[in-house]
Amino acid sequence: YLKAIAIMLVITTHYDWIDKKQYVFTMFINMAVPIFLIVSGYNYAMSYDKKTDGTLKQMYKPKIIWAKLERIIIPALVASTVELILFKVRGLDFDWVNLYLNGGYGPGSYYVPLMVQLILMFPLIYIIMKVNPWYGLISIGIANLLYEYWVVWSQIEKSSYRLSIGRYLLLIAFGCYMYMYPQKKLKWWILAPAFLYGLY
Repeated sequence: YLKAIAIMLVITTHYDWIDKKQYVFTMFINMAVPIFLIVSGYNYAMSYDKKTDGTLKQMYKPKIIWAKLERIIIPALVASTVELILFKVRGLDFDWVNLYLNGGYGPGSYYVPLMVQLILMFPLIYIIMKVNPWYGLISIGIANLLYEYWVVWSQIEKSSYRLSIGRYLLLIAFGCYMYMYPQKKLKWWILAPAFLYGLY
């Protein structure tokens, strides 16, 4: 259900609205990708829990990784090839790297590279969260924050930043946490500051 809602939000936000800085966009509609990443963290944790013994060696088995990658890469290659044909037919210029490695052209093109990165690094997040949920969330949250500071300090290009999974690490870990520890409720003194920080 959350994925269905997020899909509708993605369609809504990519419409050519006059003003996307309104409260309804920043606080609700533009939350589609964060919702996807939380759900992905939950689903991947469930998948690894059922299909592996929870060790890095098992989770990084080529068979396990490729099973997840092919669900993303094959449709992306097909879509990029169709896009390539359309560019050729219309006589437009295109960049091979952008077309095949950066997810293609268009506002949602960054999602494919994000998912590939998620698949490759999720076992590490899973292990960190399994060892200790609280310290896992805190350490991954700090890593996420440090990454954001590094982005500002290094003045990385926006096009590169949008392709990086680094900005979503805490959301993925939170989805993982929700699956692994459904009985543990987050305390109000954790949720309230997080909510206020989100408003900021």
